[in-house]
Formats: sequence, structure tokens, C-alpha cells
Amino acid sequence: MFFYSNNERSYQFWIIGKFETEKYGKYILSLIKKYKLQNKVKYWGYVSHSKKFELLSKAHLLINTSTREGWGLVNIEANSVGTQVISYKSTGLVDSVKNGVSGVVVTSSTPFMLAQTIDKIICNSILYKKLQKGAVKWSKKFNWDLSVEISLKTLRNIRTEFLRP
Repeated sequence: MFFYSNNERSYQFWIIGKFETEKYGKYILSLIKKYKLQNKVKYWGYVSHSKKFELLSKAHLLINTSTREGWGLVNIEANSVGTQVISYKSTGLVDSVKNGVSGVVVTSSTPFMLAQTIDKIICNSILYKKLQKGAVKWSKKFNWDLSVEISLKTLRNIRTEFLRP
């Protein structure tokens, strides 16, 4: 996640969740130390559900660079508190980020393109607010009760189809 304070023209990147492997985690933390980025990058590790939403609501952007994702639920969670998502163009993420509405799917999955997109959004308050409003609106299309209803209807239809003589 990305937290930016316009008043102080400062920023901080937040890494939330477990690293995929311990080795990778040690590598990333060593880079933060090596380049003296401790004041610019904060590693939270695993956080509770309530803490996750607290951090999402304080973040200016959620940056999701997953190269493979089943859906990207965290994108919708971020959107629900008005935090837009900048993501790589990967399966799952392109479904959970409504490009130009709830965030931006970068055209090229590279750190350079990611940085350009972040800069474009942070420096354009009109675009930032548009995406913020769009994020909340997009997130309201998703809820667990509706998902359960649709899933049960689908299962009933499948059952009926297979039980026909």
C-alpha cells in the first residue's frame, strides 16, 4: 500500500501480509536496510482483519503487483473504503479492478510503468477523487449475500439439469 502526505510531500510504502517464502522476505527486508529505506518502507507482516481495514482506509493507493491471482478480494476491500487500486495486468486482478473507475490496470507490468501511474494519480487531484468515488461505487456491486444467492441458484440449476430423466 502507498501512504502519501501532501502537506509534508512525503510518502511511505506499507507491505502487509506474509512474504511468499521466508527467503524472499529476508531478501526484501535486507534491501530496505541496505538502501536505508526504513523511514520509507514499513513492513507490517500479517495483520488482523480489523487492522487491515484500518490500514486500507488510511492508504492513498493499494498497489497490487501480483502476477497471478484468483480474484483479488483485497482490491474490492480497498475500494470499499475509498482506496483505489493500481495493479499489474494479470488474471484475477483485471477482473477485480475496473480500469479507470476503481483504479488503474497498468498497460505494462513493470516497476517503471507502475511508478508513472502512481505519479499520475497522486499529482492529479481531479483524477484521484474520480477514482476514489468510482472505487466505492464499484465495491458496492459485490457482497457476500448476493454471492451466496447466485451460487446456490447456479448449483440448483446444475442439480436440476443432471437429475432430469
